[in-house]
Amino acid sequence: MNGYQSPFDREWYYHFLNGGLKTIHILTILFDGQQNKDRILAELRGIHVPGEMIDGGVLVHGYAESGATVDFL
Repeated sequence: MNGYQSPFDREWYYHFLNGGLKTIHILTILFDGQQNKDRILAELRGIHVPGEMIDGGVLVHGYAESGATVDFL
């Protein structure tokens, strides 16, 4: 892990192409209204994603450090 944190933007797709999914430690998804929140959470819960709720969004854990525990949405 190199500590790089990309700035927030709405063009998310290219972040997954740069180095692949193996390089993503935490992905922050910010909600844009209640309807989007409900839809996004339903999708993430449907695939049993590790993560945690934050104010206005959710943090999705790409991987955890050895010995760390994570909760699932």
